Amino acid sequence: MSRDLADLYPPAVLEHGRRPRNRRVPMGFTHCALGEDPLCGDSITVYLRIEAGTVRDIGFDGQACALATASASLMTEAFMGRELAHVRSVQAALRPVLAGERPDGGAPAGTLDVLGAVARFPSRAPCARLAWQALEAALADAPPSSREDA
Repeated sequence: MSRDLADLYPPAVLEHGRRPRNRRVPMGFTHCALGEDPLCGDSITVYLRIEAGTVRDIGFDGQACALATASASLMTEAFMGRELAHVRSVQAALRPVLAGERPDGGAPAGTLDVLGAVARFPSRAPCARLAWQALEAALADAPPSSREDA
């Protein structure tokens, strides 16, 4: 594997792509949203069960490439049991990194820093962003039981 590809696919990304965590629909989820990339056909749905401002359960499902799957898996591990304020702050910090807007390409410190290399691969950034966009939409969405289309 070339040095550039090794940067894009560090061991943690490869591991989460091969054996994704939380790839399931949580029981009693309160929020969900679908993220789709029409250019490559990837789709990921993110599901959350939020109680008292805390992510009590989070999961995802769908068909996507290894990078999109790994990103979703890393995201669910990072946010399980965390307060929404934390989720939103990490989301806000990672958004410009994945969009290639941070010149250093660095990601926020912590588990998700492995996604920082994606900024150097603009064609792969949509894959890494897919689950995050679905998460953002899910958090903005009303609980499924109160939606008109539910």
